Amino acid sequence: FDILVQNGIKVFVMLLDRPAIETFWWPRFLRIAQWIIDEEARRNYEVKTIEAEQLGEIIWQAPYGQFSLKAYMDRIEILHSGSMRIIDYKTTKPPTNAEVERNIAAQLLLEAAMAQYGTIGGESRNGVVGGVEYWHLKGGQENATVQMVSSKNKSLEEMVNDALDGVKNLIASYDDENTPYLHVPVEANAPRYDDFAHLARDLEWRGNV
Repeated sequence: FDILVQNGIKVFVMLLDRPAIETFWWPRFLRIAQWIIDEEARRNYEVKTIEAEQLGEIIWQAPYGQFSLKAYMDRIEILHSGSMRIIDYKTTKPPTNAEVERNIAAQLLLEAAMAQYGTIGGESRNGVVGGVEYWHLKGGQENATVQMVSSKNKSLEEMVNDALDGVKNLIASYDDENTPYLHVPVEANAPRYDDFAHLARDLEWRGNV
């Protein structure tokens, strides 16, 4: 814990003279730091090694050429069992399992696909992913939480394969010159705050100008 706090001080030192940082963010960091230490100790018996900020990649042949999907993985745990656990840190609310299963939020499943079928750090692992998790680092009065991604109807392997197939079908669709590039393809999933709406002239197309 002390080492983690010292590293935090190195980052925060230039900002702690700001009241908002000192009274709001620094206490949150300390609470998160303590939770992480406790969580590390809780799972230490099953984790062999931990890798951080590794670049994953998976490549396939799309209709118009080779397509590469890449992502930086926050945390990969190599378990003594030989399987891997993929973890993503969230300071905002993680997606629900229902959203993950419907491929509205497929990030972790696609990272798992990279671990199983692609490369991590430029190397093929051909590993089995035994779990994917979100760590919701709240830092407020409520403790941080671990949210395991799961489904009542599908195995994790099925969810991973469905997510990968979904992306492959999406890319194949956009490789078709008859497919329009819509600004908001699914209205129900439109972002609450859209930084690119003005570039797409969204209001003009909707007739609101």
